[in-house]
Formats: sequence, structure tokens, C-alpha cells
Amino acid sequence: MKDETAKQIADTAEQVLKEIGISVEEIFKVTLRVPLSAKHKKLARIGVRHSLVEALKTAPEPTKSQRAEVFRLIEALKTAPYQIRSLLIQRAKALHHAPGGPPKKLSPAEEGLICAEVAALRGELGNREAVRRIAREKHVSERTIYRILRQRGLSRRKS
Repeated sequence: MKDETAKQIADTAEQVLKEIGISVEEIFKVTLRVPLSAKHKKLARIGVRHSLVEALKTAPEPTKSQRAEVFRLIEALKTAPYQIRSLLIQRAKALHHAPGGPPKKLSPAEEGLICAEVAALRGELGNREAVRRIAREKHVSERTIYRILRQRGLSRRKS
């Protein structure tokens, strides 16, 4: 490829990176995971451009249509961040919410014991008083006890 064509493609690529807010220094920082010093930033910028131009020179000279296609693709990269952002938003909306809520205060084994205790106390105290007493003992709400009873198939009986 001619020197002039290679430099033109390199310039366009560099301009697109600049327009979308990505610098060569940032690319090095991400890939090397180490920030560059001021001296090395300039060298990196020059080195990347030079390497790109040299790599392009080894390629065959593109036809006018191929050249137009390359520039069209490079220009399309300008809008890539915005398209990627909208795609990510669509994908994020499709995801389920993270499981939330407070952790359970009672284990399944404790829930089974609670059902047995409520059943035992129902005869002498009545359902409501049995639920109140167990709720106080276990430091949970009455509603929690009723929920456990309902999940286990034990309905509330009125006394």
C-alpha cells in the first residue's frame, strides 16, 4: 500500500478514536494495567501510529471501492459506543431483578418446629394466642407465623 494511503487510513482511525473519547494512552493503560508516564504517553502515541502505518504499507493497495469501504467502516465506529450502549440497555432490561429482601430469620427446620408448636398450643390457647406466643418466643411477627402455617398447608382456625 502506498505511504500516502496508509497515513490517510491511520489519520482517520486516530481521529475516530479521539472523537469517541478514547486515547492511545488509555488503550495502553487498559491493556498493560499500568498508567504511562508523560514521556511514555507521547512515545506510545507515536509508536502506535508508526506501527499502524508500517502494517498498512505491507498490505496491497486497495481499489477505490475497497478504500471507500474502509473509510465507511472507520466512520461507522464513531457511532459504535452509542449503539453498544442502547444494546446494553435493552439486554439489561431483559434481565431479572436481583433476588432481594431481608434474609430469612427462620430455617426450614425451625419452621417445621413452629408448625408443631402451634398445633400443640391450639388446643389449650386457641389459634390466635398460640401464634402470638410462638411469635414472641421466636422474635418474629405474627404475620410470619401465619405465612409459615399457610405455606405448610395448615390454615388458621378460629377458636
